[in-house]
Amino acid sequence: MVKAVVVLNSSEGVKGTVNFTQEGDGPTTVTGTLSGLKPGLHGFHVHALGDTTNGCMSTGPHFNPANKEHGAPEDEHRHAGDLGNVNVGDDGTVSFTIVDKQIPLTGPHSIVGRAVVVHADPDDLGKGGHELSKSTGNAGGRIACGFVHGISRSSIELREEDDQTLKQLQQQDHDPRSSSEYYDDPPKFSKNRRLCDLDADCIYQCPKKCVKKYCYDYHCQCELSLNLVLPCDIASFNNLKNNLHV
Repeated sequence: MVKAVVVLNSSEGVKGTVNFTQEGDGPTTVTGTLSGLKPGLHGFHVHALGDTTNGCMSTGPHFNPANKEHGAPEDEHRHAGDLGNVNVGDDGTVSFTIVDKQIPLTGPHSIVGRAVVVHADPDDLGKGGHELSKSTGNAGGRIACGFVHGISRSSIELREEDDQTLKQLQQQDHDPRSSSEYYDDPPKFSKNRRLCDLDADCIYQCPKKCVKKYCYDYHCQCELSLNLVLPCDIASFNNLKNNLHV
């Protein structure tokens, strides 16, 4: 399971927390609690940019990788970030759950690193006839926003996953920890070891499943956990790719 979280803040007193979870390639579940809003409907969207240097205005337009018109969450033609409205009660608070297939937490269209924005007015879902209906839903000003932070998996989840991976390999009489070809023992002894998440050559070689990616001199390594370290170079990693399901 992949998770993300947004902490919403506003100069107008709006606060809230929104959590995202996704299991495999399934839909993303959004649960949140907001306070400090006026009663009624408020547009609720994922915006393209995780930039809040100029408040909510710098978060850009709605997240729209397919270049479609604005619509309702259930519409075929909509922005990926169109999550409709949240309905705020008389006390200025709302708790909500949304399940949506167009806001994944992984892959090229992941919403991690983008922003969630709450608007001052109702989203007309593209059907209001206003000149802004097909672009913003005429949802008014941006009164609260927050950056979508990805949440790392727990050490328990990683350990369980590695145990399953090792069991699969051992059933095929191949334990990567028993071969120096696939396991540095220990990698920390390399003088030139460094995190290489920002190293273009390394990050493209290493699979997404890596907990950490390291450069060792002229090659890269993928740390699946404290117990399992594999080479990231294409030739070596492809030998185990099918067994590791990465």
